[in-house]
Amino acid sequence: MSRINPQQEHIQQSVILTRGLSQRAPSGAPLLCVATMPVVLRSLLTAKRAGATKFLVVLDADTGADVRRALERSGRLPAGVEWLALPDGQGSLTAALGEIAERADDQFLLLPGEATFHASLLSQINSPDGDSAMALMVSERPTGIYRFSRFAARAVASQAPPLQSVEELNAWLNQVNLVKHKAVDEAYWQPIAQAADLPTAERKLDRWLYKETDGIWARLNRHISIPISRVLVRLRMTPNMVTLFTLLVSFVSGTFFAFGGYVNAVIGALLSHWASVLDGSDGEVARLTFQESDFGCWLETMCDSLYYVFVLGGMVMGLYRTSGGLIYLVAGGLLAFGSLMSIITTAYQRRRVAPQQPEKYLAKWGKQMDTHPENLFLRF
Repeated sequence: MSRINPQQEHIQQSVILTRGLSQRAPSGAPLLCVATMPVVLRSLLTAKRAGATKFLVVLDADTGADVRRALERSGRLPAGVEWLALPDGQGSLTAALGEIAERADDQFLLLPGEATFHASLLSQINSPDGDSAMALMVSERPTGIYRFSRFAARAVASQAPPLQSVEELNAWLNQVNLVKHKAVDEAYWQPIAQAADLPTAERKLDRWLYKETDGIWARLNRHISIPISRVLVRLRMTPNMVTLFTLLVSFVSGTFFAFGGYVNAVIGALLSHWASVLDGSDGEVARLTFQESDFGCWLETMCDSLYYVFVLGGMVMGLYRTSGGLIYLVAGGLLAFGSLMSIITTAYQRRRVAPQQPEKYLAKWGKQMDTHPENLFLRF
């Protein structure tokens, strides 16, 4: 029987099967690329995004060497990756789970290396809960995403016939009453059995780039920013590069506003909107390539604030140069003070509300405000 540590809030280990999602998946499926990244590497980094700190990659005798070589050459493997090479002739899931049971923690997540899936799916099963397995299902079809226990893995290895796919694994676990099921939305999971599945996976990945906190204008901008982000990913641009380029566009926009005159104002407005569109691309590139970081979040916050300084400051200077009215300088001073207060307040709130996940500050802040008894907006 497995023992659950009451101090362990989340399962720390993820086991990635490089083959086994479906009987129809060819040997090269894990190395097919979605947004320039091999599918199996996406599984690894999605597990890391969901909080995993230990990873066990299961390699079969036929394709294991190629998969490991490709992953190591990517330079993107997270720390804590271990390898489990199955002996020749032991490529079944039954044999694999027997080997996994000897290397895995008491509780672990079993993940497919032949599918893309949203990290939010893992949050639904990443808490330890007894000896039985938990399978995520889409329309009664197993996704290949399981919460597994060492006890269940040993039971499969010692009692089950040779199982060749997760469909067979799920059927056997059902038969012996060793699995629970949880239905999930197909929009957050896409199996990759062949190249023909890639366009669907790409479209779903685009939809995952939208954020809960997006307003109507942000959603409209994403129709433009997401295709741009796709190009930037292919060009190997990092999120911080995109952020700094957006800052440059903001500065040029403010400069045109500061020149004054109708034509310069129109050019400044177009550049300002362009900067607004690009403002979504740095985060999209980060999410597409799993390059989110605390520094990147801080840099984006600072550059967002400087956008308003440049654009509003340029508008004030342009209006003053055009009309000579001192009222615009007074307004500019007030705007500068407000921008400074906004920067200080945002930095303080981000550290207080989401110190470990600064990129989720707005979502967490919004949820707190919705339930706060002193929120005046709830009284209307």
